[in-house]
Amino acid sequence: MVYSLLLLYLTFVRNAIADATPGWGRLWLSELGHTLPPEGRRRIEAFQSRQTDKKRVFVRAETWLSSRTQKPTAPSSDVDWSGMAETIFWIGHFGVSWPLAEWLSNYEIDRAIDALPIEILADLMLGMSCGYQDGFSSWLETNRSRLMNRFRQETQTVALEDDGEKLTAHFIVDIQQQNGSQSEDEQEAETTKNRLHEEAVQRCGILRRLLPDRELYACQGYGHRVWSGEIPFDETQKTGIPKSYLPISWLLSVNSTFRGLAVQPFRPKTWQEYTHLIFNLRQALLQALKQLEQGLEVYFRHSKNVQLIGKLIDSERWDYCQHILRNKPLLPHCAVDEWGFVDELGSDSPSQKGKEKLSVVSKRSLFLKLYKPFLTDWGTYTNTLYNFFDQAIHAMALNPVLGKGLKPEQNNEATKNQIIEIAKQKGIQPHVIRISNFNLANTIQVLPKLHKNFRQLLAQFINDNELESLDGQEQVVYRRVWNLWYLFTSQPDLRLQNAVQESANRFEHTKKRIRNNLKKELRSISSESLRFQIVSEDTLWGDERGLWIKIDGENPIDVYNSLESLLTAIHQVFLELKNKDLRHHVIDLNWPFVVIIPLVKGKSLNATAWRISLTVLLSNDEQLELKWWNLVSHPIPPDALNELGLMIWAQPRLEVANKLVASVSQLSLFAAHIRDFAKLPDLDEQGKKELQQYIQRLVSPMNEALQLVLDTEVEIGNCFIELSPSDYEKHPNFVEAIKALKALHERVLPTSDFQGQVSMDLEGMVEWANRLETGKQYAFFAYLFWASDILSIVPFSK
Repeated sequence: MVYSLLLLYLTFVRNAIADATPGWGRLWLSELGHTLPPEGRRRIEAFQSRQTDKKRVFVRAETWLSSRTQKPTAPSSDVDWSGMAETIFWIGHFGVSWPLAEWLSNYEIDRAIDALPIEILADLMLGMSCGYQDGFSSWLETNRSRLMNRFRQETQTVALEDDGEKLTAHFIVDIQQQNGSQSEDEQEAETTKNRLHEEAVQRCGILRRLLPDRELYACQGYGHRVWSGEIPFDETQKTGIPKSYLPISWLLSVNSTFRGLAVQPFRPKTWQEYTHLIFNLRQALLQALKQLEQGLEVYFRHSKNVQLIGKLIDSERWDYCQHILRNKPLLPHCAVDEWGFVDELGSDSPSQKGKEKLSVVSKRSLFLKLYKPFLTDWGTYTNTLYNFFDQAIHAMALNPVLGKGLKPEQNNEATKNQIIEIAKQKGIQPHVIRISNFNLANTIQVLPKLHKNFRQLLAQFINDNELESLDGQEQVVYRRVWNLWYLFTSQPDLRLQNAVQESANRFEHTKKRIRNNLKKELRSISSESLRFQIVSEDTLWGDERGLWIKIDGENPIDVYNSLESLLTAIHQVFLELKNKDLRHHVIDLNWPFVVIIPLVKGKSLNATAWRISLTVLLSNDEQLELKWWNLVSHPIPPDALNELGLMIWAQPRLEVANKLVASVSQLSLFAAHIRDFAKLPDLDEQGKKELQQYIQRLVSPMNEALQLVLDTEVEIGNCFIELSPSDYEKHPNFVEAIKALKALHERVLPTSDFQGQVSMDLEGMVEWANRLETGKQYAFFAYLFWASDILSIVPFSK
């Protein structure tokens, strides 16, 4: 009923706005203040003065609910209870009086506490808090402990603290869902991070509805901090989310549905129409930037001030670009549902997730997830470009005056500061001029991904030659404009006869100087048995280019031990460029990451590399300062392996050592997962029971992991037994591997009297996890010494 009334209200609003704002189309739905002339503002204000009260949307629903006198049919399914929860909420929201205490007995509610899925139970409690009003408070006090216990059981919450204002859930992060291993790639790490955040927010959201009489909802997860050191940010820790930040989805759904219905007339009909709208938008922006490029060329050729905006650059075209960036094309009708429930503007909202229970809506939501990579990149492209177009106006108004508009006697800091102050009074914002460089650089960075995802989704609806031409022009023109724009914002007093070429040369010279200095530094730290070399600047890791450097050595131990000296060299070379902004842009536009590939005699041991953000690497000007998570190695993407022609050692005996490292890491992960439980607050009996039950589920996989470690130790040990004492001198690395293996064995056993099954209390598990963390290092030492022995007979090509 509310939905049908939304349609009626929307029809009225559309007709009224059509009268007040003829020809404005979708503008009435977005940021009118950016574009409306004074007359337009007056017409809108006049419309608002006669606009019907929004509460009229609910009048018929309120009237209908008020007229109900017959007891509804008792709910018999989860869907029934979900519908009842929402109905009770709207009764309270409208102030309708129903004899709920008579129509819904305590017996039925008591059964619901134990029988309903926790999400529906939480909805029911939220609805009752609104519909039952005063009577709910006393009922809640009576049943609070039951609701809290149910929440704890369903969400692996071993402690739930309640101080009367804030509820705090201490919950277990299930390791069998979350993989925190060293080998996870960047995408998996991001997925894990998002999942931890979602788990935390989900628990706070359930608590807000299940026990709605508190003001703050907080949580903390345990079991995901599998390293003894600090972590950069704990996504499970929410110190107290105010109730207002966890809004009621039923209310949100009214607004989102209204918006979904309101924008439907402005959606293109087909994918082909949508594609051409985006294509035309990109072309319009490209033409505007070409005009900016031409204008800057003229500006730099002159010695005196030349007006850019309004003379060399068409101000109407510039305004139009801002307009189309604010009002970018919506997905076509066929991509969203006709009821306004699911669209790209609110696909991640709580109300959206509730609607996905409907089968048709769920299908549309799945399709939207397929479009998400493109929509994300498209959003980055349009948002950063809009920021640039907006900020560039301030630069084009102020910088020509400061750069070439002053007489010789005025060209001093005092006069420039006076001009800047006057400009501020006229609405110019000098502080955004520098930021404009970063926004245009961010646009350039997202272009390759945008082109890729555009082609995957929309290439079939556009001429391939035209698309290829546009992609190519964007890559070239945007970069040329950035070179010019950086000079214009940093040195507006320059006079250049060929500004396009000279600005590109300046930036390329800076890049070349860094590259040559780095090559020189790599040669200086290289030796006969250990070589450092840049192997690529264009190879992609995922969707990003990186600076690929290989360490190739005769001895695996020397190769891996050289990482610190290489990172120090990179740190020193880049810091020679003192201009921090320019350094940042060189990194972002060329090498966001440095990828370091360890090789032994020309081949990789296990196809992994260190992938480190150069921005992070250079974050401290004084010294190299990286955390453990920056130095985790990752599997090299297969495409990059092929492009670089990297080969991997295929020695069967190396697989044994690889298995040892992997099995010890897996076992250590289990133990460290449990070690994190030591950070839990004091638990009551229920919490202790739930924690013990969870740990018991891990016993079997832990025993399997431990047995694999022990079996692998035996396998390596058998190889040693085959050697005679006279062979030891010929295999010194193998001897060292066995020593490391013995040290590992001492640390890998849970207890000194281990009898084949992992069984210990939490304190013992913490101590074991600490030993295993050291054990991982010995496992890696054994691996490197083992590899050194195996590969010692292979010649090193110099």
